[in-house]
Amino acid sequence: ELLLGIYEKALPALKTALERHLADTNRLTDYPSVRLCRFALLELDDMLAFGTQAIAKLINAEQRKQFTPWLTLLDDCLAAAGSLHGADPQRAPGVPPGSGPDTSNAPPQASDASTTNAPTRRDAGGTLTPRYSATSYTYDPVPRRDSRFPDPYNMGVNAEVFLYDEKMPAKAKTLMMFYKRLREIDVPEMMASIITQTHGKPWAYTRDMTRQLWDEARHAMMGEVGFVKAGVDWHKVMVNFTWAYALNTQLKPLERHAVLYFIEQGLMPKMGKRFEWDTALASGDPLAAVIQDFDWADEVLHARVGRDWYLKEFTDPKEAVRYGDECWSKVLMGWRQWRDAGLTQHRNWWPDVYRDACRAWGVEPDPQVLAYDTSYETVRADLKELTGSA
Repeated sequence: ELLLGIYEKALPALKTALERHLADTNRLTDYPSVRLCRFALLELDDMLAFGTQAIAKLINAEQRKQFTPWLTLLDDCLAAAGSLHGADPQRAPGVPPGSGPDTSNAPPQASDASTTNAPTRRDAGGTLTPRYSATSYTYDPVPRRDSRFPDPYNMGVNAEVFLYDEKMPAKAKTLMMFYKRLREIDVPEMMASIITQTHGKPWAYTRDMTRQLWDEARHAMMGEVGFVKAGVDWHKVMVNFTWAYALNTQLKPLERHAVLYFIEQGLMPKMGKRFEWDTALASGDPLAAVIQDFDWADEVLHARVGRDWYLKEFTDPKEAVRYGDECWSKVLMGWRQWRDAGLTQHRNWWPDVYRDACRAWGVEPDPQVLAYDTSYETVRADLKELTGSA
């Protein structure tokens, strides 16, 4: 229903609205809008192409028949609104197009030549019954993963300890960086909670934070592509959601933003994103270098977003960083708890993934690399040692 609603109703209606604007507007006086609409249409076409493929894979004829009431409701909503652009005659549910809307209460038409062909409008009659919006939306902070992520509590492979170990070869480190990128799927899962639960901010806040969320989703896809290029089935990589789960359920929105800011600032020194890019270059893998180049550039932007929107809450930048570290330190990741509850055994999946990569590379596995077995039980992602029995 979500796929059909987005890709067969909402986005086609948006495309029609943009095309309508291009057809109706004065292309000289309104050229800034014309330019934006033209670029937006290019991206909409890409989205619609993706949606068509997704629907073909996931929706069969029986499901489509079952969803008829939902699709009819969406059609009725668009009709009652005069289409998404609002410029068509408004129609009550079930009233076919061109049936002659009531124009008795319509405002008089403007005499200007550019608007003499504008359609008349009326209040929509009839009743639209809400389906999913009948009850108020309640945000669920617990991340959801599908069957591609069979062990989401797995914290059995500490990527950072391996990455910063001088004894480990650069080529193998690219696999850990692909894992780190793929694992960034938990950043959108966490950032969505900040955006949803933070109120009273200007639109620029939502725009900047959503841009960062989108970047982090791109990073996860970069990691997936990196594994495919390396000849590794990424489904063998246990991509956990424990960071997002813990922050979403244990911290307030500002505290989550504090952790995010603390991590971003830690990526800016030479031993952060610069180190990952240098490592990718040393590996001789051009794709890894490209991925790390753009990942680094994005993180510079994200650090700026943090300064613009999180740092404003503090008078002292050092205090802002200290608070982020404090918030992260009080999060209980539940390593032993999740293992003892049977949610995961924190299986070390690294040897299997490394062997697959070596087969694709045509080389023998390095025994030292193959034997790597350090988890997140006692060492955090920023290499800070954990205390306590969590």
